[in-house]
Amino acid sequence: MIDERAHRRIGTEVVDGLRGFAILWVVAFHVAIFAGPAPAWAASFAATGYLGVEAFFVLSGFCLFSQLRLSGLAKMRAALERKAA
Repeated sequence: MIDERAHRRIGTEVVDGLRGFAILWVVAFHVAIFAGPAPAWAASFAATGYLGVEAFFVLSGFCLFSQLRLSGLAKMRAALERKAA
């Protein structure tokens, strides 16, 4: 049987991997802008680089609020104050 904490950790690792992919998506967009002509598949992928920024922010928000939910509502205010500082 899978431990509940281990299951949550695996889910977090998957989301972190998706965040990494979103970062690479944005980097590919910027490389395509400055590198000049690219193959058609790379140009069509890089043309949507702004979606990588949106994906990164959505996934980061998911990670933040998942951690807040796991730590309990009593600690939510302190965590948000730490993030704001």
